[in-house]
Amino acid sequence: MSEPTAPDLAAQLQAAIAHHQAGELAEAEQGYRAILAEQANHPDAWHNLGILALQVEQHDTALELLRGVLQAYPQHGQFWISYLQALMRIGQFDLARAVLAQGRELGLDGEPVDAIARQLELLPGAAPDTPGEATPSTDTAAQTDTPTQEETPTAAETAEPADIREPVEEPTPTEPLAPTATETTEPADIREPAQEPTPAEPLAPTATETAEVPEQQGAEVSAAMPDQPETMTPAAAFEPTPMPAEAETDHDPQALAQGLAALAAQRYTEAWRKLRQASRQQGDEVEVWLALGEACQGLGRLDEAAEAWRQALTLEPANWAAESALLRLSQLQPALSAAAAAERHLSAGATLEAHWPEPAAPTPRQAHDALRVGFIGPGLCDHPHAQVLLPLWQALASSSLEVWAYHDAVQHDAITERLRAACAGWREVAGLDDDSLLAQIIADEIDILVDLHGHQPGNRLAVFARQAAPLQVGWLGHADGSGLSRMHWRLTDAATHPAGVEAQHREQLWRLADGQYCHQPLWHVLQQRPSSDYAVRGAPALHRGHVTFGACLPAAQLNGEVIALWAQVLHAVADSRLRLELPGLDASDSPLHVALSTQFAERGIGGHRLQLLPHDPSRLAVRAHDIDIALDSFPVSVGLSACELLWMGVPVITLPGARPASRAAASLLTTLGCPQWIAHSKVDYVRIAKTLASDLPQLNRTRLSLRVEMESSPLRQPQRFAEQVETALRGMWAARS
Repeated sequence: MSEPTAPDLAAQLQAAIAHHQAGELAEAEQGYRAILAEQANHPDAWHNLGILALQVEQHDTALELLRGVLQAYPQHGQFWISYLQALMRIGQFDLARAVLAQGRELGLDGEPVDAIARQLELLPGAAPDTPGEATPSTDTAAQTDTPTQEETPTAAETAEPADIREPVEEPTPTEPLAPTATETTEPADIREPAQEPTPAEPLAPTATETAEVPEQQGAEVSAAMPDQPETMTPAAAFEPTPMPAEAETDHDPQALAQGLAALAAQRYTEAWRKLRQASRQQGDEVEVWLALGEACQGLGRLDEAAEAWRQALTLEPANWAAESALLRLSQLQPALSAAAAAERHLSAGATLEAHWPEPAAPTPRQAHDALRVGFIGPGLCDHPHAQVLLPLWQALASSSLEVWAYHDAVQHDAITERLRAACAGWREVAGLDDDSLLAQIIADEIDILVDLHGHQPGNRLAVFARQAAPLQVGWLGHADGSGLSRMHWRLTDAATHPAGVEAQHREQLWRLADGQYCHQPLWHVLQQRPSSDYAVRGAPALHRGHVTFGACLPAAQLNGEVIALWAQVLHAVADSRLRLELPGLDASDSPLHVALSTQFAERGIGGHRLQLLPHDPSRLAVRAHDIDIALDSFPVSVGLSACELLWMGVPVITLPGARPASRAAASLLTTLGCPQWIAHSKVDYVRIAKTLASDLPQLNRTRLSLRVEMESSPLRQPQRFAEQVETALRGMWAARS
C-alpha cells in the first residue's frame, strides 16, 4: 500500500481538529490515531492526542505523549509550553520548575515563558489558580516563538511551574513515540469524562490535584513521574528529532549509501534520518531495514530497532542477521527473564541449524601434533577483546596449541600487527561470504574453532551452525550464548555463569578457575598519547570539591531503570556530578543529548550536575583522570571496558542480575579481589556509592593502590591464564564424542 500524500494527511488532520474544537473528542481521537497509523511520525496528530488525553484527565498518558513531543522536537518552543502546562494541570510543580529551568538554560524565551516564570515567583508550591490553555495544533511550521536546536534544555533541579495567565500560541506536535511500539509508548484508548472540556478550556489544576503535591514532592526520585519511568523502555527515553515532513518525501537516490556511511561512523541521528528516508524509497530491500535497526539501537530506540528487524524478517523470513539482531536486543530488556531469553536463543539456534542437517566438518580426526585452534572475530584491532587475546596468544606460543586467527573486520592498526605476529596462521576474511569462510576453515584443518562474535552485527554463527570444525567453542561475545547445539562449549567462569544455569545453554560450560579474562593495557602499542597520561593520579574530588561519577557505554544500555538508579546515587551524594560518554552523542543540542538531560531533570538532577560527551576512543584510559567512581549499567554490563578504568585506579560499582550479560564486571571484580563493589540490590548499589564517596582520603588511597593490586591479580598473569585456557581446550577435545 502506498503512503498517503501530504495533502491527504493535512485534510485528515483538519477534520480531526474540527472534531476536537467542537468537543467531539472520541471522533478527534479516532482521527488522530488514523493519521498515526498511516504515518507514525506525524507530529501534529501525536501532540494533539496528548492534549486530548490531558483534557479527559488521562494524566499519565498525556504526560508521556507531551514529554515525547518535547524530546523529539526540542527546537519548538511551544512543546515546552505544552509540557509545562500539563505538569501544572496535574500538580507536578517541582518537575515543571525543573523543566522550565532546563529550557531557560538553553535559551527558551518569549512572553508565555515569562508568564510562567512570573507565576513561579509567586507560587512557593501551591497550584496555580488561572493557568493557560493548550489547544490542538495544525502546523509545526507555523511556530514563530520557538528556540533553535541549540536552545533546548539540559536539565535543572530547582524549577516549578506557574500557570500562564496570557493565552499562548497553539502547540505543535513532534514525532510520536512510535504508536506501533510497546504499551509504554502507545497510549490506551482515551475515554471521555462526564463533562467534556473543550480544547480551549483552561487547564486549571483541581483542588484534589493540588492536594497531592506534597506527597509527590516527597517521593523517591525514581517515582518523580507518574508514568513510572523506571519501567519506561529505552525507546521512550531517546527520540532523535525526525526529518521535517516535507523533506521525508523527497527522493534521494543516495539516502541508503549516506545512511550506511553515517552508521559506520557512529553518527546515529544522521544515519537514522537517511535510513528512514531509504526505507520509504527502497522498502523492499532487507539491507535497508537491517541498517535502520542498527541506527535505532545506536540511539537507544529499541522498540523501533525491533520493528525494523521484524520488517526485514517479513521480507526474508530466513534472514539470520535480523533474527540474531533481535536476540542481541533481548539482552537489553530488563523485564525479560533469563529463562525466557534462553528459550528465544534455543529456538532460533535450532531453526538455523535445521538448514544443514549434517555437519560440514570431517569426522573428528586425530589432532595435529600441536592442537590447531582458530579464533574468529572482528576485535583483532584496537578493541577490548584484543586486551585479552594479545597476552593470551603471546603466552600460548610456548604451549601445545597452535593459534590461527580469522580477522573478520576491515580495520587494521598497530595492535592488529602485534596479534598477527603471535599467530601461526592468519586469514583476512572480512570479504568472504559464509560459504567461502566455511571452505577456508575446513581447508586449514582447524581442530577447535573459537567464536568471538556472539550475536554482534556481522556474526558468523551461520558458519558455526554448519560445524566448520570438529569442536566449536564460544567465548567473550554475547554471554547469553549462541543457541546452537553445534557450539559445543562456552569458555566462562563461575561469576558469569554460576552453578544452576546449565539448562539455559546449548553449550556445555567450562568455568576457568581464575576468571575468563586477563588484561593487558595496549596504549603503548598505539602511542596515541604520552606515557605520562597513563600514570595514576589522585582522585579528582580532592581538588574539585565534589565527587564525579562516570560511565562510558552505548545509549541502548541507558534504560529507564539505570537512569533512575544513577539519579538516586547523585541524590545520595551531595553536590556530586555524573560524566557520561556515549557513542553517537552529537552537540549539546542533539535530540539524544536533550532526551538524556530531560530524563535526569525529571528525576531532580540539574544540568550543572550532568556532563554529556561523545565517545572518544583515544581517551579510553585517560578519561579516568576526570572521574572518581565508575557506574556500571544493567541488564548489560559494560564488561571489558571496565578493565582500563580499574587499571587507572577507578572503582567500578556493578549490579549483576540473573542473566550472564549483566555479570561481566562482577567477573572482573571477583578476579581482582574487590567483591565489595558488587551490589546485591539497587539499595546496595546506592549504599556502595555513598560509602566510597563519603571518605575522600580513603577513596584516594584506593585509587593509588588499585593498579598495584591489579598487577598482582590473575588479571595480569597471562602465562597462568594461558595454562588454564590450554587445559580447558585440551579437556574439551578429550571429552568430544
